[in-house]
Amino acid sequence: FPLTFLIQSVFSRRDQALQRLMDFKSALLSTALFTLTCDWTSKDGSPVGGRLMLPPNFNKIVLDDLRNLLQLVYQYLSMPSVAHARNMVFRPKQKSIRRVHAVQNELIQRLNKCMFDMSLHTEVMRRYGFPSGEASRLHQFHQYLQQRFEHLRALKYYRTPQSTRSFGRAYLIILPWLIGPYFAWVYEETNRDYGFTLTLAGFTYVILLGLLNTQRGLEDPFV
Repeated sequence: FPLTFLIQSVFSRRDQALQRLMDFKSALLSTALFTLTCDWTSKDGSPVGGRLMLPPNFNKIVLDDLRNLLQLVYQYLSMPSVAHARNMVFRPKQKSIRRVHAVQNELIQRLNKCMFDMSLHTEVMRRYGFPSGEASRLHQFHQYLQQRFEHLRALKYYRTPQSTRSFGRAYLIILPWLIGPYFAWVYEETNRDYGFTLTLAGFTYVILLGLLNTQRGLEDPFV
């Protein structure tokens, strides 16, 4: 029961992570299309052509920032998980926590700079005649991007509660002592058949150990 509960919990987190990742990709694609293709009224009154007044390298700078943003998000979500109790107790492991957190903080700073640059691109477009209403909508897309990333960040960093995971491990260790008499009864009921009894006992604990390893493997939804 504890192991199946843990697996259900991590599968639920993985489903949430996939949903948030799809939302992030959708918001990023919408931001890119809006920033790179939207046109507006030119100075001579034509309904199109306002985009031609932008600096020649504007689209290239925007594309570079979008690529950089994707790479930073990928690097952050691919970082190893160090939120283990043993890493917080043992001093050698604490060094790995500080090292990983330092890299994560650097990635967050670079991500925030990318989001800041995306907002500046919108202001550059508005300086060349981009309507304020459309600029507000584009800023809203930037907000969606930031929200989706913070959701992904929370799913990456906050794991299944330590008490629940510890209970699952303790359950696997204590269970043999509790159901050992059952296998002794099976041995007696099967006319002292060692082979069947040992096979049944081993198969039972292999399944339990497999469930525990499955839970540990699914703990980080991005790895």
